[in-house]
Amino acid sequence: MVVELKPEARGTGFAFNETVKGGAVPRNYIPSVETGAKEALVEGPNGFPVVDVSVELKDGKSHSVDSSDFAFKMAGKMAVKEALGDVGTVLLQPIMKVDIHVPSVFSGQLVPIVSGMKGQVLGFEAHESAAGWDVFQTLLPKTAEDELFNALGSSTRGTAWFTSHFDHYQEARREELADLL
Repeated sequence: MVVELKPEARGTGFAFNETVKGGAVPRNYIPSVETGAKEALVEGPNGFPVVDVSVELKDGKSHSVDSSDFAFKMAGKMAVKEALGDVGTVLLQPIMKVDIHVPSVFSGQLVPIVSGMKGQVLGFEAHESAAGWDVFQTLLPKTAEDELFNALGSSTRGTAWFTSHFDHYQEARREELADLL
């Protein structure tokens, strides 16, 4: 089985096409190859799903006795796994948009805390309905949320709280890979 993998833009998902010539892979088995390719992407080389990739089936062989849907599914799965090992992958980590509700007297203490967690400070503004409180906005790796919870408890005397929601994926830096793997 010959496949070609290509990275796609973030958020585009999985795409499959075929350019097999001369009936090397019978048409009725091509959906089985696609199923195998999808299965290979569920758990990539590092154990994480592989996303935003296109797989092109270029060639293969069939045999009148041994060909089956299962055989072509397994061949597609193995070809994609082998190709992933050859080309390598990039590990993405989820980045969360975090709103920290904090008494104004503690707002200044949050900048070094967030920076130390590899976060990005977006700014802060006065809380619209609570006088003396700020809403501190930041982007933070999902893996740092537990650390943020603990840091807020000690730096704000247990008064701050936060909400978070998914914002985007970002390539993990080399020093962060050890934390994720």
